[in-house]
Amino acid sequence: MKIRRVLILGLGVTGLSVIRRFSGKAEMIGFDEGFERFSPDLRRKLLLRLSAVVTDRRLLPPRARAADLIVASPGIDLVALGISRDNPRVVGDLDLAYAARRVGRFLAVTGTNGKTTTTKLLAAIVMEHFGKSRVVVAGNIGTPLLDEVGKKSGLYYVVELSSFQLELSKQFRPAVGLFLNLSQNHLDRHKTMTNYFEAKARMFRRQTPADTAVVNIDDPYGSRLARRLASGPCRLIEYGVEPERHAVRNGLTLEGDRVVRRRNGVSRPLFDVPDPLFGPGKHNQSNLLAASAAALAVGVPIPKILSAVRKFRLPAHRLEFVKKVDEVAYYDDSKATSVDAARKALQSFPSRQIIALMGGQDKGMDFTPLFRELTRQRNLKYLVFFGSLGDKFGRLAGRFRLPYKRVNRVADAVRASRDAAAPGDIVVLSPGGTSFDQYTNYAERGRDFRICVERLK
Repeated sequence: MKIRRVLILGLGVTGLSVIRRFSGKAEMIGFDEGFERFSPDLRRKLLLRLSAVVTDRRLLPPRARAADLIVASPGIDLVALGISRDNPRVVGDLDLAYAARRVGRFLAVTGTNGKTTTTKLLAAIVMEHFGKSRVVVAGNIGTPLLDEVGKKSGLYYVVELSSFQLELSKQFRPAVGLFLNLSQNHLDRHKTMTNYFEAKARMFRRQTPADTAVVNIDDPYGSRLARRLASGPCRLIEYGVEPERHAVRNGLTLEGDRVVRRRNGVSRPLFDVPDPLFGPGKHNQSNLLAASAAALAVGVPIPKILSAVRKFRLPAHRLEFVKKVDEVAYYDDSKATSVDAARKALQSFPSRQIIALMGGQDKGMDFTPLFRELTRQRNLKYLVFFGSLGDKFGRLAGRFRLPYKRVNRVADAVRASRDAAAPGDIVVLSPGGTSFDQYTNYAERGRDFRICVERLK
């Protein structure tokens, strides 16, 4: 069917890439309820390229009925707009990009936490072997995938994918799919953890025996997915960093500080974990195994994996060391915007006393299990709460008799942490909540934290 009229839902980064894709090929109509908040220059450019812009959802139904294709941006809640994602005319940018590809292989990463780190690490490893000119890094990581496909063949597309992108996918089939973990997040959109899990699991639905699924069996939902995929049709590679709890049958695991490959329960050493690794904590060891397993699946030799890993640096605001002040080390983990992300950060320094800075905006997550666990964490010295979550966290800390202080902003939290810290302690900003109560994004919050730490004398 010839596409004459395209309705584009959402005019952010993804929507703009859709406009570029269909420019001169079809009539385009845009929808965005925040259009009036766009800059005057952006509004003017959009109005030049679109035949109309709808800003009121009540005016959307006739436009939707008249469209040959409805392209939804990941941030658009179709249910709220009364549009079914099962409608054959409804598509996301992921399927559009997959259809527009030339010969190439997709290596796709999804999970609640660690997606960006693992995507960048995997890309660095694949580049080390195949060369930068043959690797494209895109998706939820920042660069729209739709802008990158179709330029030449023989590429490796290393893509970070969100549940919002995957729940719209109907045709996407990665050569290698990585499932990292799943914990409370985006329940305002997905409503239940089952729905959230099934959105992530869609990535593997169309895989064939030629494709590979790399799955973290330390994670309960990863273990569930591995059982589902064990009977095929794709090749399953398991990985895990807790062999005493979850035995890997076929895949990568750790034996001490050594990465080993297990096949039918038999271990073969591959390489020693570099010391120091690019970041502290078991979750970074887990990210290493995930990226290594995916790289091995596309033929990257072990020396190339090690070379890339040794040169790799963590993306900003992910348990990133800032500086030492009076022998107290400060870490920026502003990207930790979920219960599980905060938990992993607070477990990353088992031999040091920790002062945790937590807060931000609530996404409706249940932090009770985390605070219950903190009562058993002997190296937790003090908690400082800021932002709109501060009162909720204060009530939980009071309930579990944890030492804490309630402040307003990150700057206040940094000053309070300095008062509580002693030489040798760790101060970590690991909020648990989003940044939108006081900042435009987690990166701005992280930069503010760094500035406040730099000002300490």
